[in-house]
Amino acid sequence: MDSLKGQLVELLRSRDKSEIDDVAAMLTEANIVHKIGTDGAVFDITTIGVGSDVQAIISVPELQFEDARTCLERNYAEIPLPDDHYLHEFSNDDLADLLANENDWSAYDVVHARRIAKEKKLNPDEIVDSIKMNEDIAAHGMPAPKWQVRIAIICTILGPFIFIMTVIALCIGASFASMRAKHPYRKYFLYDKRSARFGITIVFINILIILALALGLHDYYDTFIDYFYI
Repeated sequence: MDSLKGQLVELLRSRDKSEIDDVAAMLTEANIVHKIGTDGAVFDITTIGVGSDVQAIISVPELQFEDARTCLERNYAEIPLPDDHYLHEFSNDDLADLLANENDWSAYDVVHARRIAKEKKLNPDEIVDSIKMNEDIAAHGMPAPKWQVRIAIICTILGPFIFIMTVIALCIGASFASMRAKHPYRKYFLYDKRSARFGITIVFINILIILALALGLHDYYDTFIDYFYI
């Protein structure tokens, strides 16, 4: 077996001695160098799994991390998932989140999550791409649809002549500026900053139009009342 070289990265941590032994055996069989350490100041491998809070940590060279994960996934795929395992309770969104962040989960969870997704006729790659796209939208927002932008402009132009057009433009502008969508963990503004600025502009213009129309109607009302009281 090659000696440990380069930066080590954590592959697995566990208090279960049998799990540590099994993973170490898998890596040894695959000729992947590894190191067993601990998060405690003093470490005795025999204390793992007998009530100790100390966790054993298996680390591998950074350049071999993907090979090590693949090795574990290949072996774990042959181990059935217990009927009472929490993955059975995962929704499609939960599975999507797991598959989008595989390195945050154990290789065992990942390989069985992929299998469950396949059984549900979900495409793991499409799920991951969708989650990443949603995360990008959550971070930056998306451009407003061009057809809605055109309708907002047309309604703003026609607003002084047809009042309902002003209302439509106002609603579209407000949606660009304030509409939110739901991320698995938080809400975010749906549209990007450029679209939000356009929406605010549309709202401002149409509020001015409404005020102008209101003042015009008010003047007409005053003239009408004066006519009958002279």
